[in-house]
Amino acid sequence: TESYGGEATLALRLVGRLFLEGNVTLQDHRYTDFRRMVGNVVDETAPNNVGKELERQPNILYNAGLFYRDYERRVDASVFTNYTGDNYTAANNSIKLGGFHVVNLDAGYRIPINDNSIRLGINVFNILDTDATTEGSPRQDIHQTTGGEYFVGRPVLRRRVTARATFNF
Repeated sequence: TESYGGEATLALRLVGRLFLEGNVTLQDHRYTDFRRMVGNVVDETAPNNVGKELERQPNILYNAGLFYRDYERRVDASVFTNYTGDNYTAANNSIKLGGFHVVNLDAGYRIPINDNSIRLGINVFNILDTDATTEGSPRQDIHQTTGGEYFVGRPVLRRRVTARATFNF
């Protein structure tokens, strides 16, 4: 395989204790050869895969969010998104899965206890309840099809709320 890419990170104070933070990964990846060993023999049954994109590898990934941190008042909150770009389910690039966003919310309140503290927090994962497939079945590989009765893949997990208490010492 061959891959070229780059990454960038941003951390910007907007006003006071409000920050915009994020990062992005861009990549261009291709198969340059497609052989595999079957026992002691080289199997070259898929030369058509040369030049195709790697399966389950998007060309763009990013996350970005707004973060509020006021440690004097002991509160913090954030809303952020993670994006996964289009990707293919198998090396032959026959099925393309669309990109998707997952938006999360996190907030907390810190209670000091002597030299330690407890942070009481709440997290809402996938607040917009995004419905997407993260990848096809790696076990089915090129035998996976679309348009049938069902499609085997890993979905984005549904919205969920988590409460937690974290003891910092």
